Amino acid sequence: MATSRKPEPLLHDIILEVKRRTIRIELPRTSSYTRIDIAEALSKCCILENIEALGTVKYNNIWELTMKTSQAADRLMQHGTITVKDVAGRMSSMDATRLKLRIHWAPHWLPSRAVEAVLKRELPRGAVLEGQGVEKSTIKGLNHVATLVRFTIVRYAGNPADLPHLLKIQVEREEMELLVTVQRRKPNLAQTPVSQSSPDDKPSDCWISNDHALPPKPGPDMVPLCRGTYLLWNITLITIWYHHRLRSKR
Repeated sequence: MATSRKPEPLLHDIILEVKRRTIRIELPRTSSYTRIDIAEALSKCCILENIEALGTVKYNNIWELTMKTSQAADRLMQHGTITVKDVAGRMSSMDATRLKLRIHWAPHWLPSRAVEAVLKRELPRGAVLEGQGVEKSTIKGLNHVATLVRFTIVRYAGNPADLPHLLKIQVEREEMELLVTVQRRKPNLAQTPVSQSSPDDKPSDCWISNDHALPPKPGPDMVPLCRGTYLLWNITLITIWYHHRLRSKR
């Protein structure tokens, strides 16, 4: 009697299953990193026996870490950042349905539950909030200091463009606006005002790329530079004209 063979999983399904357990670690390019450096940092926030694979991807500051189970990957992602050689690196899930939202301009005194309540109200249908935290500084010597950037992990299979770009929170008598960025999502410039950011607020998934960057508005500091450039240009033109006239007389 012939027995039915169990169909082999499709290649696409295998990739999705492994990505579900894979985390990307992005570190500053200010130093080089070894596998021992990464392992020492991971030993402080996860069980090393739960790691299935670890290695660099193209650049020495970008590492991919695959855990043996999705539960272990979820627990590690709750940390948000990892400190390697006294600098903080950011962790992001390779799972396309597991998105990391970064919430900027949130004062340290603003309760996390207030941000969570507004975010849940603004999330589209089907999106599930899995966790949240506060990012630490990536500057050496200040890696223990919290920044004004919160992060949340959201499970969502839809279009990332559906996720909120801006959160408005009413705190006592003041209305605050918090910028929300998502990795690989283009900014909605109609909703996101341009603001000066600190080094900690400039991740690899910066909300305004070079293609969307806006030119700085001219200010008082630019006036001397403009005048100096204008004067230098006039001197150059006069010099060229003078040499040309001397040649014509000869």
